[in-house]
Amino acid sequence: MPTAQTPDGAQIHYERRGTGPTSLAMFSGWGGVGGLWFAVARHLDPRQFTCWLIDLRGHGKSVYSGADYGWDAVASDVMSVAEAEAAEDFIPVGFSMGGKVALYLTAKYPARIPRVILVSPAGPGPAPIALEERRQLARKAADWQQLKAAIRNWFGPTVSEATIDSCCRALSRTPGALLEITAEKLLGAPLPAGFDRTNAPALVVMGERDPHYGPGYQDANVLPFLSHAQKAVLPSAHFAPLEHPVELAALISSFARLNSAA
Repeated sequence: MPTAQTPDGAQIHYERRGTGPTSLAMFSGWGGVGGLWFAVARHLDPRQFTCWLIDLRGHGKSVYSGADYGWDAVASDVMSVAEAEAAEDFIPVGFSMGGKVALYLTAKYPARIPRVILVSPAGPGPAPIALEERRQLARKAADWQQLKAAIRNWFGPTVSEATIDSCCRALSRTPGALLEITAEKLLGAPLPAGFDRTNAPALVVMGERDPHYGPGYQDANVLPFLSHAQKAVLPSAHFAPLEHPVELAALISSFARLNSAA
């Protein structure tokens, strides 16, 4: 599998799917890995899209031994993949906390990122989950079964138990210390002023049953920071890429094609 090296020495692992002219940088949220997007990528036309399924630093197979988890650090993870792929421009597709990262990327690199897709995103402000609760989740993550019990309501009824187990196992493999760092420095911290909004076309996909980041949250905490946003609601809980990959792929494809043509 390909890797990219960041300026500060992180080795970023990613998987490439498709060979199309439109590049999609797909990355996950807190503790997650690029594999979250496997099912969605399978339903995107490989002749139209090249998907990079990215493990951010310290997650999955990406190697990083430092403690720098500021916004520029994680942005460099994605930009380093774009450089390795010789992509002049690309569309970030960020899930949950990854949506917050995608918004920062889009604001910081407007010439390289003409549009953005946010799926069940955390908004640019502090996360709606209290810091102590996030810390408790980080501690429970050492045992994937405890973690599953704690976040079971984040998954809708259409997700198989096997898929939930696989997702929680992946989360539990992320070091607890790293989960605490990201809970504080990324989820708990607001985006810097001026990098918390964008004029680029944006697609915001949300789950109507999401216990934390549902339509009410998106209307109040995400959409006001996007000048040109399209809103789509799926009948899912938080993990829309696992619950409705076919429908989500169709939304991504339609938005990306429309804006490419424009």
